[in-house]
Amino acid sequence: MTQLIMIRHGQTDANKRFLIQGRTDNPLNITGIKQARQTAMYLKTNGYEFDNVYSSPLKRSVLTAQTIVDVINPNLKIIIHQGLRERDFGDFEGRVIDQTYYDMVNNNIIPNMEKNGALEERVSLTLKEIAIKNPHKRILIATHSHVIKAMLVNLIHGFQYSSLLPNCAINILEYDKDSFKVIQHNLDPLKIATHN
Repeated sequence: MTQLIMIRHGQTDANKRFLIQGRTDNPLNITGIKQARQTAMYLKTNGYEFDNVYSSPLKRSVLTAQTIVDVINPNLKIIIHQGLRERDFGDFEGRVIDQTYYDMVNNNIIPNMEKNGALEERVSLTLKEIAIKNPHKRILIATHSHVIKAMLVNLIHGFQYSSLLPNCAINILEYDKDSFKVIQHNLDPLKIATHN
């Protein structure tokens, strides 16, 4: 059994403005860096150690991963995997997130967008590859909202692409015997830190 700890990147200015960023390579803002540090402290306090770390090639994910690694185990090297990059949102890239966007993404009809099925296949193959390369290990994966959602929509009844996944949300999957299982989804370490 391999455990995959999937974490959405911290906040960017595009997130703050409720813009669809997709493949646009936005960095974390100051709040996002703080969120990544809080997430790292949550993981460290709860005894999480990692055998390997993977990240999307986009800056916001790489910096999230690096911030967490610096706190938990600075000796770990981040492995960049193209299969973890965010969905291409086609004609909606850069637009404000609104109800029209939610309706169209759920119904798979945004022009020139990477379609739901293609995204789900890409992400599933990527995570299987990572799990098979790391048998019986715990892997940290810093990635994006729709990469994580591409797994959750098929593993959790009622979960949709329009479901909320906050910055730095923690989602834990286990891979065993060629199948994935959700152990934890949408855990928000920032809310936990706020209430402690």
